[in-house]
Amino acid sequence: MQHAPISQPSEIQDRLRKRFLERLATRIRKMRRDLAVRDWSAVRIECRQIRESGRKFGFDDLTLLAARAEQLIPNGSMSRAETMPEAKEAVLSLINKIDQILITNFIHKP
Repeated sequence: MQHAPISQPSEIQDRLRKRFLERLATRIRKMRRDLAVRDWSAVRIECRQIRESGRKFGFDDLTLLAARAEQLIPNGSMSRAETMPEAKEAVLSLINKIDQILITNFIHKP
């Protein structure tokens, strides 16, 4: 009985990074939707998730942008009528950075 070959650490890391990027693509779609309807609580949760996972995969700049956006969105419930221009700008900067990362990693792969 043959066993499947054991994956090399770099292969495992590559797979995990790929899954992170796939989840990031899903998160950015959700963030755009939540931002459009001003669901600030949901946007804040997405920012926290990105902040916590970005550094693990070498995206320190993404972590910093997510932390800034999260910090600018108050805890707790808030009215969807609130525009919070500083928070919106920080979230848009995060979304733009995610777009750049996704384009770089999915288009320019050898």
